[in-house]
Amino acid sequence: MECTGAKRILRFKVLDSTNTYVQKNMDLLLDRTVVIAETQTNGKGRFANTWVSNNSENLYMSFFLKGNQRLSKMAVELTQFMSVVSAITVDSYISDIGLMCQIKWPNDLMVNRRKIAGILAESKWIGSSLTGVALGIGVNLNMNKQELLHIDKPATSLNVCINKQVEKETFIEQFVTNFFHLYEKFCERGMNYFYSEYNKRLIY
Repeated sequence: MECTGAKRILRFKVLDSTNTYVQKNMDLLLDRTVVIAETQTNGKGRFANTWVSNNSENLYMSFFLKGNQRLSKMAVELTQFMSVVSAITVDSYISDIGLMCQIKWPNDLMVNRRKIAGILAESKWIGSSLTGVALGIGVNLNMNKQELLHIDKPATSLNVCINKQVEKETFIEQFVTNFFHLYEKFCERGMNYFYSEYNKRLIY
């Protein structure tokens, strides 16, 4: 799989959480490492919410971004940046059927006002120095309607939106390539470069 920009992609059958793995191993990981798990036993959302992670056809992935002086100043904007990357990637599957991936502030991804993806950024600091960021994303790629009903909030899946199975490896390749292509712009110009795209997708 060719994913432009990633220094290394680590794959696991099962992890407690891809973000937790990154946080525990920051000192050992190369900058721009991507961690992917087929399933998670303790998937996390914001405010200690649980992210349902037992379907291996969905995507559970984290990016490790090594801390530096510039990233320290922009770390709080990373979830907004990731929302734009995610929405653009999802849109490549649904735009031709008249749908658009929207953003529910600050970083939930919605299609038809149902959640399709969630983002969680967790930073590690030593004093005022940023060690690194674990930037995680969970995307509902392939779920049946019964599975979706067991989620405690209105949710959808990409396969339901397009009415066919999503090829997971193709989605991963496209997502990771999009991320690092746009991350260069983010590092150069900050979130200001992406605000027009972010704001046009906001539901509220």
